[in-house]
Amino acid sequence: MGLARLGLADADVTGARRRAKLAVREILAERPLANYGFIRRDPRRIRGRAGRRFAMDGMGIDLSALNLLRRAHQSGPLGETVCLGRQGLHIKPEILRRRCGAALDWRNEPYAENMMRTLFGASRVDSIDNSPYEGAAILHDMNLPLPQDFRAYDTVIDAGTIEHIFDAAQGFRNIVQLCKIGGQILHVTPTNNFCGHGFWQVSPELFFSLYAPENGFSDTEVFLASRKRPDVWFKVMKPSGGARVPIMSSDKLYCICRTVRRAAAGAVGEVQQSNYLDHWKAGETPQAADASPSREKQGFGRRLGERLAHRFRRKLSRLNPNLTRIDVVDGRAPSIAAS
Repeated sequence: MGLARLGLADADVTGARRRAKLAVREILAERPLANYGFIRRDPRRIRGRAGRRFAMDGMGIDLSALNLLRRAHQSGPLGETVCLGRQGLHIKPEILRRRCGAALDWRNEPYAENMMRTLFGASRVDSIDNSPYEGAAILHDMNLPLPQDFRAYDTVIDAGTIEHIFDAAQGFRNIVQLCKIGGQILHVTPTNNFCGHGFWQVSPELFFSLYAPENGFSDTEVFLASRKRPDVWFKVMKPSGGARVPIMSSDKLYCICRTVRRAAAGAVGEVQQSNYLDHWKAGETPQAADASPSREKQGFGRRLGERLAHRFRRKLSRLNPNLTRIDVVDGRAPSIAAS
């Protein structure tokens, strides 16, 4: 029965159709693999009523991770590489062809090892997992310390694993141990609006505090990218002067990080949030800061500004002073620059 026959006016019918279209778009936006038309064979598959097989939304290289790999490759080949979890290949072959100039038979390449060797100069690709169900080369529970004599790699890739590790601090200790001096660490991790996906949602502050120069790292850069727009990145400003970098959004966001290990210094267990370190260094206490008339005025101004700018800061925007937009046009990731 049509909507008009139910006594609805033409305007009501048009509005209902428009709302239905928006609802369908929202559903597709929550499933980016389906949005790209991606269907592949995979051991972890489910069968729908029509008998079609869809890959489950697991760890893997999607467009955001591909952009990060291309960015990292600008400084040289990946070399000996290790992945946290075996990385599936979540990109259609025509997109790979358009972005990277190479065609891979996606029906025979459910995982990303061959892509890393072919396109990004990986001389070896290992994967670490707590279970053999995806055929990982190394079985280890990342909640537990790695052996002291464990192999180190030129590139360590975390594209959807650290948020599933209960002892995240130990997981990061293992990641640092896996990286050679002079090697690089790459993260694509969930941040906003991933409640229920894993144990944790990561803040950019974590990467800035963990991969700091005093801990033996350099060239640390952190970006945010919406799952709906993986070719648009926002570079996050490093917190300073006791300030925080608040980020709000209505979309699901990835926190993307690249850093280089320069020295075996520091310890993950000693990492502290930067704004507290600044306050401690200045000898301030929350009570003393709140009692200051000037700070009271600043606090009121900040609260008022937050209210006025609320609509603009709900999504990634150039209006957020803590962000710088970077367009990844035609798959060209931004050039690597020292931070």
